[in-house]
Amino acid sequence: MSKEKNKPAFILLTILLVPSVVFMLNYVYFSAAYYSSVKIFAFATAITLLTIFLLSQLQIGLSNKMRNKYPAYEQTYRRIFTWSFLVLPITPVFLILLYLLYKQMHFPAEVQQDGWKWALLVGFVADIIGVAFNEGIYTFSKWKENILEAEQLKKANLQTQFESLKNQVSPHFLFNSINTLSSLIHEDKERAGQFIDEMSNVYRYLLRNNEEELVSLSTELKFIQSYYHLLKTRYGNGIEMKLSINGKSENYLLPPLTLQLLVENAVKHNNVMKESPLVIEINNRDDGWLVVKNNLQKKTSKVDSSKIGLNNIKEKFRLLEQPDVVINETATEFIVMLPLLEALNKA
Repeated sequence: MSKEKNKPAFILLTILLVPSVVFMLNYVYFSAAYYSSVKIFAFATAITLLTIFLLSQLQIGLSNKMRNKYPAYEQTYRRIFTWSFLVLPITPVFLILLYLLYKQMHFPAEVQQDGWKWALLVGFVADIIGVAFNEGIYTFSKWKENILEAEQLKKANLQTQFESLKNQVSPHFLFNSINTLSSLIHEDKERAGQFIDEMSNVYRYLLRNNEEELVSLSTELKFIQSYYHLLKTRYGNGIEMKLSINGKSENYLLPPLTLQLLVENAVKHNNVMKESPLVIEINNRDDGWLVVKNNLQKKTSKVDSSKIGLNNIKEKFRLLEQPDVVINETATEFIVMLPLLEALNKA
């Protein structure tokens, strides 16, 4: 939730809570003497109001810092604990200093000896009310955002699955696959069996991961190797894939079918020729980013492109609150850089 959305809640809390705390504090400091004269009432109210207002603004500032550091709904307990550890000790300091100020300035009304004890109780209760009010509104808002983003991510996943499945079962794809398989059956039955196995792996992955938001990089790589086997069988030396992945990165996570969409995009928009192979490279960097790139040899004929695949990938990472996907096209290469997630439950 942005600071602009926070302001109404903070303003309402300040209007409701600060005056109440001021009146209660002055009463425990001076008892009935607080109301004995207009001069005492006005003077004590002004000093205490200024003190509590400054205290509340300091607490609001710290609250904003905690929200910037721990913004997620899953970090609610950490945010409240850290805020309480930092803020709760500040309130007694302000109230004790205010008590001592009244004692030293020879205020017209006598300060109660036990006033500071009750003042601390008032301050503690006010802090509890304040954090419950603020965090209640903020946490509820983040909860609603999480639900909305989960629905959007699910929608993006389903759209991606639909597009991928549609591409795979299109008459054109099936026709080419059947022709390839038919040739293999007559030429090399062993390769034909491998082709069928890899094709089964592709469709099994499409169906099995239909509802998943994230899969491990190792799982995605196994799938893309099956998918590449189909492409390699069809195009032969016209296509090459180079994988260079650090073993430690294989447990990282990414949305399913991300690599398939990028490979499919490369094949769709570039010439695949034996004389000039389409080379697709997938590697990871030390900073946790995955890089997928291919050499550019664009088709001369116009290719229908809605860019749904790339847009879905970008949208998924946005909904997962990850850095933006980087897409860069040079004179010779098309490069996509993806941020990998370290763990599903990482807050």
